[in-house]
Order: sequence, then C-alpha cells, then structure tokens
Amino acid sequence: MLSSSKKKFGGILDWAIKPLKRTGISPNQLTLLSLLLAAGYFYAMLSGKYIAALFLVILSIASDALDGHLARETKRAGPYGAYLDTIADRYVEFIIFLSFLFLPLPTLVLAPEIWIALCVFGSLMTTYSKAAYSEKTGKSFSGGLLERPERTLALIAGIILINLNPIYLLYIIILLAFLTNLSAIHRIYKALGLCTQR
Repeated sequence: MLSSSKKKFGGILDWAIKPLKRTGISPNQLTLLSLLLAAGYFYAMLSGKYIAALFLVILSIASDALDGHLARETKRAGPYGAYLDTIADRYVEFIIFLSFLFLPLPTLVLAPEIWIALCVFGSLMTTYSKAAYSEKTGKSFSGGLLERPERTLALIAGIILINLNPIYLLYIIILLAFLTNLSAIHRIYKALGLCTQR
C-alpha cells in the first residue's frame, strides 16, 4: 500500500539526506545506527520512559528509511548494503515487538504474550512468503494487504497511545495479529497462483 507511494515521498527523502551527505556517513553506517537507536528505544521502554522511546524509535525508523535512498544517491547501492538493510529491518521490528512483552498489558480473550507472538509470526510469514517465492523461482512480486511501512506506522501509533492507556496498544497489537497473518495468507495465495502460471 504505502510501498506503492514511494515516489511521492522522494522529494522528502531528497531533502532529508542533504545534511547526511555533508556528514560523510555511509549508508551501511546509517543502517547500523538504526539498530543502535532501536536498542536505545528498548531500554527506554523497559525504563518506562515512553516519550523518549517514541523519539528513539522514530529516529531508528527514519534512519532505516534513509539508508537505501542515501546509497542510491551517492552511487553506493549494492547487494551487501541491501542485504544488511533487510536483516536490520527484521531486528528492529523484532526489538519493537519484544519490548511489548515487558509492558503491563491486560489480558483480552488471550494473554498479551499470545497476541504479540501472533504478530511476530504474521510479520515473519508476510516477509518469508515473498522471499521463499523469490528463492525458488528467481522472480519477485509486490503488494500485500499489510506491508512493513503500514506495520511500522501502526506500531508507532501504539507507542504513542500507550501514554494514554496500555489497552490502546493492545488493541493495535490484536489488529496487527489478524492483519499480518491475513497478509501472509494473501501473499502465499498470490505466490501459489504465480507458480501455476509458469
């Protein structure tokens, strides 16, 4: 969904990487910075400093969004950086979900740990269903009901709302538990359909 609108945000990304170019920071360093910021977010969440955690996770996600664009603009794009970026993406997302396990979330039908586990499983399967198709066929496909940008925005919204009441974060986690797994099923169905057309 949001992934299909990347061109619309190109101007914003161009503006954002101008100061980064002057610092001389490399795209891979920016990727690693996103991991360090995510670790800082995790510590802030465990310390109950939710405003600081929100600030750090936004910086982490922004670093992740800018590294690829910086690589392309500085002619340093390549498989090494692309692979590192993909791995870092998974770690950052997992750190966010992991932090929720330490929050005072209430039980709603299922224990919050179960809902979080379902979110993690759905997110992994959404990613892997596409990766498995690419690995087996050498081809790729795009699209999905809920891709990483949408998941990220939902998680940020949840971190904002936890300052009001933890139940709001739980609502978002439950919604993601359903939508991520539906998105995975949708991708699996699409991949199987493409396989039959070969």
